Amino acid sequence: RYAEALRAAVTAMEGVVVGDPADPDTLCGPLRSPVARDRVARYLALARSEGGDIALGGRVLDRDGWWVSPTVIGGLSRQSRLVTEEVLGPVLMVVADTSARA
Repeated sequence: RYAEALRAAVTAMEGVVVGDPADPDTLCGPLRSPVARDRVARYLALARSEGGDIALGGRVLDRDGWWVSPTVIGGLSRQSRLVTEEVLGPVLMVVADTSARA
């Protein structure tokens, strides 16, 4: 059901309103600093290098402030640093359950 979960995550993140944190409709504001934005950007590059599939977003936004687009990443293993560490940005990883359950 991995593909179904990935589609659901993309659909949910597509609905995330990016904007002014003072606006009640906003769900995703800027990160707190350029250091935080650059850290998330490094995680996105790491995801790509580890074979991650950027299903949505995955980029720094070109606007005043420290913005990263809401992002969904699939195709990573449970051992990926993105899965085991806190990214602290608008990034959601969908990881397949590879256990041998029937």
